[in-house]
Amino acid sequence: MNFGSVAVGSKATLSGALINSSTGDVTVKGAGAEALKVESTPNQPDGQGRASTWRIVLRALPESKTTTFSGTVTIDLDHPRVPKLEASYVAGR
Repeated sequence: MNFGSVAVGSKATLSGALINSSTGDVTVKGAGAEALKVESTPNQPDGQGRASTWRIVLRALPESKTTTFSGTVTIDLDHPRVPKLEASYVAGR
């Protein structure tokens, strides 16, 4: 996942779809991780909060003074063969 160039104080967003019945914890680790917010939202969840598709969004916080990010987003899954998914992210001037 590549943010491209990120100016100080700007809003930068990456998003994608995850096809899985449930997600657990979503964590961000790496350089500039404290300046990022990650969200996972189910698309048309059932009564138990499960959905076949989830929207994953990674946002650079506009109040951050950081313009260089690199690291990994880790998503815990309920799949027996794939218990977690990791995706790299990067951004820079």
